[in-house]
Amino acid sequence: MTTDETPEIEPFDGTIDLLDGRELRLDRLLQRRIATHRLTAEEIASGSVLATPDLDHLILLVDLEPYDVGVELDETDLDAPRLRFTGDAIAGLGARPGDLLGVRVGPLGLEPELVTEPVDDGADLGERLVALLLQHSEHEPVPLQDLVWQACATDADVLKKATVPLGEVLADARIQHDGGEVALPEVDLVVWRRTVHREEIEDDYGLQPDEAEAVLLLLERFTLPDEEPDAERLALLELLAEPAVADAAAAEVTGLAEPTPEQVAAVEKRLAPRLGRLARANLRWLHACVLELAGDPRAAEQTLRSALDLDDRCPLALEDLAAFAADRDDVEQALALLFEAETTEDDPLRIVLERHRPAQRRDVGRNDPCWCGSGRKFKSCHLGRVQRSDADRTDLLLGRLAVFAARIGHEGDPTAPDLAVLDAYRTRRGPLLSDADAALVERWRQDALDEG
Repeated sequence: MTTDETPEIEPFDGTIDLLDGRELRLDRLLQRRIATHRLTAEEIASGSVLATPDLDHLILLVDLEPYDVGVELDETDLDAPRLRFTGDAIAGLGARPGDLLGVRVGPLGLEPELVTEPVDDGADLGERLVALLLQHSEHEPVPLQDLVWQACATDADVLKKATVPLGEVLADARIQHDGGEVALPEVDLVVWRRTVHREEIEDDYGLQPDEAEAVLLLLERFTLPDEEPDAERLALLELLAEPAVADAAAAEVTGLAEPTPEQVAAVEKRLAPRLGRLARANLRWLHACVLELAGDPRAAEQTLRSALDLDDRCPLALEDLAAFAADRDDVEQALALLFEAETTEDDPLRIVLERHRPAQRRDVGRNDPCWCGSGRKFKSCHLGRVQRSDADRTDLLLGRLAVFAARIGHEGDPTAPDLAVLDAYRTRRGPLLSDADAALVERWRQDALDEG
């Protein structure tokens, strides 16, 4: 299952949790404190200042009044968020590249100012941060902002006077900093992050540790293509034969690596000799998922059929082929594929299709010429296809859309699909739709645009 849905984030209410378990108001904790940052020419010209690491602990303030006035958070690059000051707030200071910008938390908002050097070298602050890491998180990293907040809560004088930028303090104290996390030098951040990610995969998809490891190993064939695990670990990839493992792998790979079809084909070629038939078929199914995401459902359908050539028991390929057949309004073929995949009676697509299954014609055999005069056999022409009423067509399409929305992890009103679902459906399945179904989708899209 490949999902598009981004989880909703609760708005920040100003309350933070400290490392020692206390809760405090962030604006009160940071009041009158100052953070510094060495300006670049680009930052002076644009008024947009890199927040991490020097100003990292100020970022959440921008969600609160009055700190949202005159500055906004720019997360265009999630790994390098910036504080964008409006107007000439930065340029008007008369700063030059290399000068120290101070950002003070004042009663009326964040106040940029030019700091005259020399300033405190930050050695005492560095020692305090190391002591807090030893006390609260000796063996794993913590968010940098949490560490700074804890230091401020522990000592009222921390950051009340300008010091060298926080990034320089961390470097001088030999504190590791990477991606918003900080740790003592003895902590292996790469190993720690990998362990956390594997545990998240276990929890998110209900997998066993070795199954989650298989998912992570496949993901790393895309994100770390030059690294080659040992044979014993690569043997775990045989667990891709399990549908739940392959489904989780597809979600992780398409969500994090975002590979092209060509990249998937290259990984498949590289791994295929190490895998059994069903694991290879599921890897081919992943290839089809990427083709569908790329807006090429016909190529995806052909790839799904080739997955069945590798192993005709592949339920993931059978179920997706059933969904494609349903989008072609071939209800009989879709149901036959779902039965072959051994889906249960409560399968959502099966329920929708059973409700719209056409009545069987008893006067024409499967291999007889079709009644429409096309010259084709009935089974290859009108078997499973009917001329639907507008109401029946609408109900069937809404049912298929609801199943599709659930497949991509979208929650909403199944009787009124929103624009995100309609756009994704048109991209992934549009070429398969009849003219009548395509017109309905386009009409609903226009309605959603008009309402939005």
